[in-house]
Amino acid sequence: MDSLKLSPQELDDLTDEERTALNAVMERAREFERVEEEDAHRPIEGQLLKWTNVVKGWQQRWFFLSPDGGLLHYFLSEDKKVMGPRGSLRLIGAVVQPSGEDQLMFSIVPQQGDPYKLKATTAKDRQLWIDRVRRVIEKHTTDVNTLVKAATASMPQQSGQEGSSISRNQSSFRKSKRTKPETDAASSTTTTKQVVDMNKVLHSLNSAHRNRVQINQFIEDSEKFSDPAVLRYKAASQVHLLAFD
Repeated sequence: MDSLKLSPQELDDLTDEERTALNAVMERAREFERVEEEDAHRPIEGQLLKWTNVVKGWQQRWFFLSPDGGLLHYFLSEDKKVMGPRGSLRLIGAVVQPSGEDQLMFSIVPQQGDPYKLKATTAKDRQLWIDRVRRVIEKHTTDVNTLVKAATASMPQQSGQEGSSISRNQSSFRKSKRTKPETDAASSTTTTKQVVDMNKVLHSLNSAHRNRVQINQFIEDSEKFSDPAVLRYKAASQVHLLAFD
């Protein structure tokens, strides 16, 4: 769209026919952008080949791209989607690398975890997946960067922290001059707040404990998992459960 912007002088020099043609081109460009924006929020799914390991090689898997969640899930097959994803890749900060040697192959390299080495059935299909995955990566990475900048901007500066420290010292000095009833009341208020805060902490720990137990139970009840990421998560869950106990 930027390439279609003209200066006022250039617009004045256009004939009526040229203006009509330019308006038609700009309208088509706006329509194309609108369709692209809609596609960016529409999930896609389909079959791709996934490199498993040296022994098994390429295996057919069913993939599902979630634009809103910023995740790429894969299943053993389309009819086994009800069993849950075999694995999921978080796309924030990930990089898509098309193969220069194979026109059907591409890789998705996440910030953490193992990359996915994939193969499409046609070059057109490969390009579709590459484009859509890159849009999701760009959207979620941009959103996270925006939140980080906003959070950083809202943090107090060093001078503000020093002023706050002085204020706390002055407040502590004034508190030391209180009469005993005032001190007892302040102590009671502080104790009550600590109890409330501790209850919140215990509630969070209990919720985390229940979530870990439920996830581990799901893993045990499902078919045998061999995906390294799932096994690592299961091991970490068991360590956390031991800590809770």
